[in-house]
Amino acid sequence: MIPLATEPSPIILAALDLGEAAVIHLALEKAVRIVCIDEWKGRRAALASGLKVTGVLGLLARAKSVDIIQEMTPFVGKALRSGVRYHPDLVRKVLEMVRE
Repeated sequence: MIPLATEPSPIILAALDLGEAAVIHLALEKAVRIVCIDEWKGRRAALASGLKVTGVLGLLARAKSVDIIQEMTPFVGKALRSGVRYHPDLVRKVLEMVRE
C-alpha cells in the first residue's frame, strides 16, 4: 500500500480548481483513503497524492449495491440533463454492471 502524502504538492494544487484541491487536502489531512472526483485533472492529482479515486457513477453504483437507492438510471439521467458529461460508453458499462 502506498502511504498517503502529508501535504499535497503546491504545484498539484495550483493546477486544480478550489473544490478538487480542498477535497485532496482534507483527505490527506484526515487520512481518508478514497475521494470522489470526476474531473481527470483532479483524479490524476489525487492518485499522485496516494489517494484512491471514485467518481459519482461509482458512488451511485455503491449506493445501489447496499440498497440506499433502488435504481441509478434516474440519477444519471438527471445529471446528464443538467449538463454533466460522461462518455456514453462509460454510462452504458456502469449501468450494465448494476443490471440496469
